[in-house]
Amino acid sequence: MKLLLPGTANIVMAAVLAEGKTTIYNAACEPYLQQLCKMLNRMGAKITGIGSNLLEINGVDSLGGTDHRMLPDMIEIGSWIGLAAMTRSHLTIKDVSWTIWVRFLQCSESWEFNWSARETISLFQNIRMDMRSKII
Repeated sequence: MKLLLPGTANIVMAAVLAEGKTTIYNAACEPYLQQLCKMLNRMGAKITGIGSNLLEINGVDSLGGTDHRMLPDMIEIGSWIGLAAMTRSHLTIKDVSWTIWVRFLQCSESWEFNWSARETISLFQNIRMDMRSKII
């Protein structure tokens, strides 16, 4: 049984300040949890396996502060990408963790739009989308 995102997040947050080593098997590995783990590591936590379903956490005595910026809502970004594709519009989305979206955009090759992803995701106007195409 795989842990859901909130359950994994709660265990991670408790384990970073718990004594000893905590191993989480079948942990959720969504981008939001990866972001939480990376933030906790910047604060002094010792978390390994980020991005996988096996997390190992060595408890620490205390955490420090850090600056952090939340990921934008992925459903909202996906909606904007779909809207741009369907309306054959140019779209630039700024401040996106594009590495999360690369696989989605690669799977969208049947939509025949050009895209680039660096600090932003840009979709270009020569979109010819077959509404029957499916993303697998």
